[in-house]
Amino acid sequence: MSDQSMPSPSRKPIWLRGLWILVMAVLAGFALTVLHVVTLLQFILMLTDGGKPNPQIAAFGRSLAGWLGKAARFQTGDTEDKPWPWSPLD
Repeated sequence: MSDQSMPSPSRKPIWLRGLWILVMAVLAGFALTVLHVVTLLQFILMLTDGGKPNPQIAAFGRSLAGWLGKAARFQTGDTEDKPWPWSPLD
């Protein structure tokens, strides 16, 4: 039996990665829905506050963008690190 047919001990089965990709896809879809809701909320607040953005919503948007980026990197195979809650939220 050749060494090429034996799975590497450090590599997880590809079907497990596929399962995680599906989980990330569902969570990313939910995150995009949240993004749309807070975008609308921020716009309404900006209309009532002379065009000034709410700093808490803007900060949440930065965090959400970071999470979506990490999820995309995991899904596309750029990294093995899963985003929050499986790793720290930066």
